[in-house]
Amino acid sequence: MSDNQTFLDLIRDYSLWSDYLGTFAFAVSGIRVAEEHQLDWFGAYVVGFITAVGGGTLRDMMLDIPVFWFSNPMYLMITLLALLTYAVFRRYLLKVEHVVFFLDSVGLGMFAVVGAQRSIDAGMAIWIAPLMATITGAFGGMIRDILVNEIPHIFVREVYASACLMGGLVYIFLFSFTPLSVPFIGLFVSLLVLSIRLLAIRYKWTLPGFAPMTRL
Repeated sequence: MSDNQTFLDLIRDYSLWSDYLGTFAFAVSGIRVAEEHQLDWFGAYVVGFITAVGGGTLRDMMLDIPVFWFSNPMYLMITLLALLTYAVFRRYLLKVEHVVFFLDSVGLGMFAVVGAQRSIDAGMAIWIAPLMATITGAFGGMIRDILVNEIPHIFVREVYASACLMGGLVYIFLFSFTPLSVPFIGLFVSLLVLSIRLLAIRYKWTLPGFAPMTRL
């Protein structure tokens, strides 16, 4: 096999590598939340794993396709790698401001792409893709927050699930109406979701909410 063929094979497998990178990033963010709630290593592993695969599991069940990690132990191993990496470099990760938030945002962008493409591959209507992008990216974090008894981030006006939804909409537009390659679309949308998250934090963008009302 030539070097060019090897490179093209890697490009074709971009979705799998995006899934792996997103899994690692989300697992680290879940482990960080578990540490904040003083869970032991086993609890941290469980929370990290659920953060990483929860959204994708729900997505596959809704699409009525085999759950992705049932036939691939890499997701269990990636979560273990994330736990060991966090344990070894914990002191440095905590010193670098916002590093865990950045990893979480990277995972969000990657998973939004994976969710949209998985929906298209399953033969669903095109409008389903943004919903699957949102579920894949946001629902693992929602389950994580419920496990540690916090109000899920997606319910407190933070630009989180909405970033996935916007990414999913852009994905289906580019996929349906442009000649761009799938790997390029995936990379662009991943960076778009990441940028939306970072800009939302930088400029304090929030979604509208209900103001408290005083009783008469």
